[in-house]
Amino acid sequence: MRFDVVVVVLCAFASPSLAAQNPNIPAGTSYGKARALMMKQGFEVVKVDRRDDGLARCAPGREEVCDAYPETRLCRGTGRAGCEFMFTRKGKGGGLFSIETQGEDIDPKVVRVRALGDREISGFLAE
Repeated sequence: MRFDVVVVVLCAFASPSLAAQNPNIPAGTSYGKARALMMKQGFEVVKVDRRDDGLARCAPGREEVCDAYPETRLCRGTGRAGCEFMFTRKGKGGGLFSIETQGEDIDPKVVRVRALGDREISGFLAE
């Protein structure tokens, strides 16, 4: 997987104080609003170009989400229509953060925001 912010991501390994840096974005917030709040709080998107394993980032019918949000790690089209979006924080200990959403429209609702641990970061970088 290629990233436009490779240097930032490689410096973004988790630190002990990372949990305290989680942004406060309530469940049910629209993704567009959550994205704007993240950027206002000093986060930046991690642009995900494509998956090297041949799997599509976005399920058929959800391509508009990947087109609108380059930080989309994946977006499913069935069931709860869950999507995951990736962010990093400039300075302040870095870190890699995930916003998970549900909903079939282009502006799904936030389910949770969390900091990724070291293993998850390693797995993400290896995709």
